[in-house]
Amino acid sequence: MITTVCRVILGVTFLFSGFTKCIDPQGFAYSLNEYLYAFGLGSLTNLSIIPAVIITLLEFSTGLSLLLKYQLKKGINIAFLFMFIFTGLTFVLAITNIVEDCGCFGSTIKLSNWETFAKNAILLIPAIHLFRIRKRLPEIKSVRVTIKFILLLLIGYGVLGYSYATQ
Repeated sequence: MITTVCRVILGVTFLFSGFTKCIDPQGFAYSLNEYLYAFGLGSLTNLSIIPAVIITLLEFSTGLSLLLKYQLKKGINIAFLFMFIFTGLTFVLAITNIVEDCGCFGSTIKLSNWETFAKNAILLIPAIHLFRIRKRLPEIKSVRVTIKFILLLLIGYGVLGYSYATQ
């Protein structure tokens, strides 16, 4: 039961986060530009759309993986890696306040740096739980789930492509 709750909470969060960034990839790229300037890497800002798209699709597919149990171990590994890295990063941001908004949920939800750190610290708990037991969790390997995963991923890609093309 606790494992299912952890999986669903992380899955919904990653899916929502990826989708909100997918709707406005340029806005998320702008947030990444703020990070690049803050860390003295302003010369890389013209490339920020590339990691913005990659992060968006990775979050979206990770959320799908966790919810559908498709490629579950990979989804858990990616979710844990995201939460581990971004919890540390958002702690630094909360202390230094060098960037105002993390861009975690695109332009949909604005969080302060301390709120973002708290969110990540809380989400790190289910990520750690799933990561610790990932080898014991069964993955669904049915054709139906594979088709659902691919269709939902294509819808996400379509939204991203459409939103990028219309900006």
